Amino acid sequence: TDLPPRKELEALVDIPTLIIAWVGDPTHPGSTAEELHRLLPKSELFIAQGYEESKTIPQRMRDFVSNIAQTRTG
Repeated sequence: TDLPPRKELEALVDIPTLIIAWVGDPTHPGSTAEELHRLLPKSELFIAQGYEESKTIPQRMRDFVSNIAQTRTG
């Protein structure tokens, strides 16, 4: 997919972001996920290598949100 203009991404640099991709997904290529991760310093990147790893995505999302909540509440 096409990334938005870099100027628009600059507005997001302070926002914690979880970036998820799946190897071989032509709609959301890993290269796009890697570029977003490079551009967003507070991001975490996970690229599922196959179906089994993709099943871990819901828990990864819960953990990510939980960690942010804990960080903000002290």
